[in-house]
Amino acid sequence: MLELGYRSVMTRPQRRSWLALFPWRRERPIEPVELCARHFGYQPARFRWRGMLYRVARIERVWEETARRDHAARRYFAVCCGDNQEYTLFQDLQIGTWHLMPATVSLAP
Repeated sequence: MLELGYRSVMTRPQRRSWLALFPWRRERPIEPVELCARHFGYQPARFRWRGMLYRVARIERVWEETARRDHAARRYFAVCCGDNQEYTLFQDLQIGTWHLMPATVSLAP
C-alpha cells in the first residue's frame, strides 16, 4: 500500500466576472411571448406576456440583426404599449418565434 504525503494546496485569487466590472453590459432577460395580432403581416399589434394581453400603441423603431454564431437572424421592434411602458419585441426569423426583452426606460408622461 502506497501512502501519499500531504501537499499544500495553493489557491488562486478569485477572478471577478467581467459582468461585475461592466454592469451595463448585462444581458437582459429574454422571455417568449404569444403574438395575437399583426399589422401588415409582420408588425406586432397585440401580444400576450405572462398571461396579460398588451396592445401596441405605437412602434418606435424597427431594425434587423443578421445571424450570428449564437443566434439566428432577428427582427426587432421597440414598441410602446397602452400602459405607457416600452418593450423590445423580436422575431426569430429562422423559426418564427416571438420574444420580449423589457426596456430599461419607461415612457411616463
